[in-house]
Amino acid sequence: MPTDHQAVPMQVVEMVESYIHKEISDSGRYEDRAPLDEDGTFLLHRLAANIYAAGWADAERTVMRRESAARLRRRDAEQRADGTKPPQ
Repeated sequence: MPTDHQAVPMQVVEMVESYIHKEISDSGRYEDRAPLDEDGTFLLHRLAANIYAAGWADAERTVMRRESAARLRRRDAEQRADGTKPPQ
């Protein structure tokens, strides 16, 4: 089985494990369900980690954009106060 060490919050791990447990349980009750093997569970954990990482990266870009916009507003306000920039 492959190994992967992407850090994710415990809640993400617990959600994936809960889903895996349900799938394994359902595979015993329904004929059309195959149980997940270890490779399948690994891939689910990797998918969850990738989704979490993408969300984290997007959130970081959002924060940087907000900070950049705030800096521009402060600079514009300072320039208007100094009279170096006409009001828009």
